Amino acid sequence: MSWASGYSGRVFLFCAIIMTVTGVVYPGALLSLMEHLPAALGVVGAAGLFGVCLIPRRMRARNEMSWILLPAFGLGIGSVCLLTLGLGAAGLLHRALWAALLSGMALAGIVAVRRTLRDRATASGQTGASPGDKRDHRGSWVWLLVTPFAVAAIVAAAHAPGFLWSEEGWGYDALEYHLQMPREYAESGRIAYAPHNVYANFPANVEMLYLLGFVLRADVLRAAELAPYVHLLLAVLTVGAAWLAGREFGSGGGAGCGVVTASAGWLAYFCGLAYVENGLLFFGFLALACLLRARRCAEVSEAGNEGRALVIGGGAFAGLACGCKYPGVPMILVPLATLILLAPNSSWGLRMRRCALYFGVAGATFSPWLIKNAVMTGNPVFPLANAIFEAYPPGWTADSQRRWDTGHAPAPEERAVLARAGMFVRRVLLDPDQRIGPGAWILAGLGLWRGWTRRREAGRIHALGLGLVLLMQLAVWGGATHLYARFAVVFLIPLAGLAASAVSDVKAGRLAGFGVIAFLAGSCLFNAVFLFDLGRREFAPGGGGARAAWFAEGTVPGFEYVGRVNALPDSASVLLVGEARGMYFRCADYDVVFNENRLGRAVRETKSDSEALNALRRKGWTHVLVHWREITRLRRSRYGFDPDVTPELLARLVQAGLVHAESFRLPGDERPYVDLYELPR
Repeated sequence: MSWASGYSGRVFLFCAIIMTVTGVVYPGALLSLMEHLPAALGVVGAAGLFGVCLIPRRMRARNEMSWILLPAFGLGIGSVCLLTLGLGAAGLLHRALWAALLSGMALAGIVAVRRTLRDRATASGQTGASPGDKRDHRGSWVWLLVTPFAVAAIVAAAHAPGFLWSEEGWGYDALEYHLQMPREYAESGRIAYAPHNVYANFPANVEMLYLLGFVLRADVLRAAELAPYVHLLLAVLTVGAAWLAGREFGSGGGAGCGVVTASAGWLAYFCGLAYVENGLLFFGFLALACLLRARRCAEVSEAGNEGRALVIGGGAFAGLACGCKYPGVPMILVPLATLILLAPNSSWGLRMRRCALYFGVAGATFSPWLIKNAVMTGNPVFPLANAIFEAYPPGWTADSQRRWDTGHAPAPEERAVLARAGMFVRRVLLDPDQRIGPGAWILAGLGLWRGWTRRREAGRIHALGLGLVLLMQLAVWGGATHLYARFAVVFLIPLAGLAASAVSDVKAGRLAGFGVIAFLAGSCLFNAVFLFDLGRREFAPGGGGARAAWFAEGTVPGFEYVGRVNALPDSASVLLVGEARGMYFRCADYDVVFNENRLGRAVRETKSDSEALNALRRKGWTHVLVHWREITRLRRSRYGFDPDVTPELLARLVQAGLVHAESFRLPGDERPYVDLYELPR
């Protein structure tokens, strides 16, 4: 029980400080946290506790508690995500079923934890020391540097999806598919192919947690507000996983790695978006921790069963990271394999066998998403690599694929090597909001130098391995993504690891140690200034309490049409044209920009405008809402939009009997940005 009285006491004190600061500065955010955090803990906590049962009892008895609980949370959350996919595809998304399953998982996990503590107490009584425990609590005060970032993360999560951030179109992707698809699955009771939303074919481990929120709460608006808190808990677990990985570098490495990760503005930024990046980082850092520990086992010639088990764990977590986001494959799974190939004191035969084991396990945890796509679309990575698989399921055409490929490639002026390098400098190193910060890069460089100049060969190999991981990620970001700053967040994994190497084993009483700690504090202060300046510009007044109901009621400026649609009779059904953010509509169908537009298809497949109206009416729609401003924006981008949907088309349809019901205008603009039409009966 000494572990509980040590670490848990410090964690409790740290949480109390954060809550106090949040309550004083942002009371609205604290109230929102108290409302939604218990439900988020119910989902994430139950899954994490269940993960303890997945670790063999023998391993739990001899490993330190940090190496039991954090990997257990990764295994448990990943298992629940895949179980949700499997049962959801079978049509088993019932509230009572999942409430019982999560309750049973939590109970089983509590029993396993109690049994583990009892086994460890017995082993401690026999050996005189707690198995595997490390008593390195020096420098715990360094974690206080994380306080402003934790407060900002809570305030960001207190904003319902759609209020943050302008760079992300105010959470456009969350309202379009990260939350919208879980909502559709929960309402239909089944995970199925969506011919109107191509993004539903992305791997969606984190969205499965959001889906459980929709199933358990059975209230769209409250479930939408719950999702950012699930992402907030994944951010907390990410910092814990980074701490776990950093401890493999020596005394102080855990705190250094954790603080560098937590002080990156990206984590708090993502807490205001119901996206997937915090889950991606959590699994990625766990994979890094497992592979670093496996390398240490090899270094001391203990690469037997424990080393193999750690490689299996690394593969499982890397596969789960790929199940959060496709870029996890080239930016986490593949680069981390270099840590196995560079393992010390190992033959090349053993390294190759370990690599095969690593990729095999990763494939097993990632493959459920590939199987889902292959069954539903005919392409396991749909809509990627469609030139090879040639899958064109309903709602997807050759024009859709062309626009997808064009829209997700760098712009023509960004395709040259020098242009891509310039984008890296502007969007990552000189990011206007400094969401990684120069401190992480400088500490990583220092860690690379320290590792390379150490006498021990293992230290040089550690530094070389993480340096190669970072180089591979840079190459993928510059050569295979559309160069968004958000895609660079995975750089944190090798950067924080190298930073841990820089601060590990530094003596606090010496001048060098004081300089490193002072630099770390200055780096946190620098990042905090930029993060709170961003919050000053974009947080709601009072820093929280921005409710999802404001969107549904149409009280958010620019979203008045949402309230108008939601006020229609229960018998109404609206086809959205141009508008793909269906999250807050009560009764509406939509098509994302790449899928075939159903209004345009109805016009093309009929011989006259009156027949087109009849075709729409037969589909059950009573109204059509056209978002002209969004259509114009898409046409000006490389995404494009259906060329047949024009103001002239709607004018013809009005002459054929379509009734213009209402126009919505922005202040100072005479032209409507949204028109609502009613289909004649």
